[in-house]
Amino acid sequence: MKQTAPPNPVMSTTGRTVTWILTSSAALLALLANARSLGLTPWLEGSLFSFADHAAARIMVSPRSDSLDAIGDTIPLVATVSDHRGAVLSGARIHWAAADTTVVSVDSSGTVVARGPGSTWVSATVRDLTARAVLTVRQIPRRVLIAGDSSVRIQQGDTLQFAAIALDGRGHRIAQVTPRWQSRDTTVVQVDSLGTAIGRSAGHSRLWAAVGGSMADVAVEVKLTATAVEVLSGDHQHAIAGNPLPGPIVLRALSPEGRPVPGAIATIMTGDGEGQALPRDLVADRDGRFRFTWTLSRHAGPQRVLIRLSTTDSLFGVLGEADPEPGTTVTELLGSQPEGRAGTFLVEPVRLRFTDTTGAALAGVPVSWRLLDGGAIDAPARTDSLGEAQARWQLGPHPGPQRLLAQIGSPRTIPAFRVTASALPGPPASLTLVAGGGQVGQAGRQLAKTIVLAVRDSAGNPVPGVSLAVSPSTGSVADLAPATDSVGRAVVRWALGTQAGPQTLRVRSESVPIEAGVTATAVAGPAAALELAETPGKPGQPHRLVATVTDLNSNPVQGAKVQFVSPGGRLSATSLTSDATGRARVTWTPGRDALSQRVTATIRGTRLSAVLPPATSPGAPRSP
Repeated sequence: MKQTAPPNPVMSTTGRTVTWILTSSAALLALLANARSLGLTPWLEGSLFSFADHAAARIMVSPRSDSLDAIGDTIPLVATVSDHRGAVLSGARIHWAAADTTVVSVDSSGTVVARGPGSTWVSATVRDLTARAVLTVRQIPRRVLIAGDSSVRIQQGDTLQFAAIALDGRGHRIAQVTPRWQSRDTTVVQVDSLGTAIGRSAGHSRLWAAVGGSMADVAVEVKLTATAVEVLSGDHQHAIAGNPLPGPIVLRALSPEGRPVPGAIATIMTGDGEGQALPRDLVADRDGRFRFTWTLSRHAGPQRVLIRLSTTDSLFGVLGEADPEPGTTVTELLGSQPEGRAGTFLVEPVRLRFTDTTGAALAGVPVSWRLLDGGAIDAPARTDSLGEAQARWQLGPHPGPQRLLAQIGSPRTIPAFRVTASALPGPPASLTLVAGGGQVGQAGRQLAKTIVLAVRDSAGNPVPGVSLAVSPSTGSVADLAPATDSVGRAVVRWALGTQAGPQTLRVRSESVPIEAGVTATAVAGPAAALELAETPGKPGQPHRLVATVTDLNSNPVQGAKVQFVSPGGRLSATSLTSDATGRARVTWTPGRDALSQRVTATIRGTRLSAVLPPATSPGAPRSP
């Protein structure tokens, strides 16, 4: 009989443990699989432990991108969770979040709501797994709204600001979109891109504000308005004070673009409250014209009628001129008879006073001025408030009596007033060089040509008998105080100074501050002296010799031909031309005999010579 071994207690315990684990796992899996049918899903989702969370290997969001057309539009997002085998898991805890909540918001079920224009992403997260969907909110205009009434009226030339907004499908304003404005008839009303409308001419038109295929309109009526007055005839008429103007005043009321305005209403009044303009109240005819007559007041001078349109606060004026009454005008010269130098302004202005026979000043009366003998006049066109007029009179260029005529009123009825002034010869005003300037002459000698100067007054006339003072910078003149002759000229003879170079002659008037300067250039005369000198050098080196040529006044002579001779010695050159300093430079190597110890320099064409003796040559060998 076979004997059986007793059971191992360790192995029995392990087996029981494994069996319990397998059994518990199977029960848990069955519970999770039937959690929805058993009503346990909410409990499991709220618990700290989720099998789907731990089993999740991938998450996807659908749709991955989408757009919304209006603020408030919604779109559902669906998140799908699967394990590593691709099986879809249910019960996973999904966390939804929007990156920019000003663009969209999302709730726990994945429903997205549009909040504002823009683009952002929404994420769905399970554990460390995340999927995203890109959402764009782009408001599409569905309607245009114009603020205010549907029909408006503006005056011609006025502007009106319209406001229009674009709305999306849910009635929210689209801030980034500005409606485009358009006028049906731009000759009646124009509108710019910002909705600013301006009435151009009378009539009716419509304005549209459009975005895409959506639009709204408003009716606009432009009324013709009188804003200006045109004078057709009658302005600046003349009449004797207190009398009617010879013709009526005809005006036309105009719109901003210059069109006549029928039926325009205007009121007229005289500027000084005197005189009379009739009728006082005016209504424009079918051509926009007004017509009235004007009787001037009894005051001589300019007068004015004012016109005010009922549609504007501006005043428009028409001018008339009241001439003094003939036979009642008195003209008086204030002050003494004028006198002055020819070609200059009188020291005091010519003052005239105009009154009537009662002594009343003729204020604001036009005055015309005329010179009969040349010159110039600076005078007012009208008398001042005292009836006076002051004229600055520049006399003509010629001495003698000169005449000025002053005219007020009509020349046919009122004679001109004559003023006579005495014109004296003008004083010296300029001193100019006529001839003899810029000459070149030998130093110490008189210039070949005489210096001629002219003195003239401000009108360019020669002035005789003017004494001049002449002062040369160097040299001398025959007459230090010449006077101008009958043709205003003075002649000066000038002997240059002994020093070569530029020289000046100053000429001035002793009576008036005018002067002139004359320049000349003194050059050296012919060679008159020759010097030969040695510049010391190093022993054993050639001697450096300098020949200097000067004129009688010791001025260096340039261009002199200097020849050098040294029998038996060696010279760097035997013939040289003196430079600007009068010098000619050579080098010399003496010989050994006595004749070679001397150098002779001569100037070609002259008897001038210079000898350098042996004793003056340092380092030269002496004769035996």
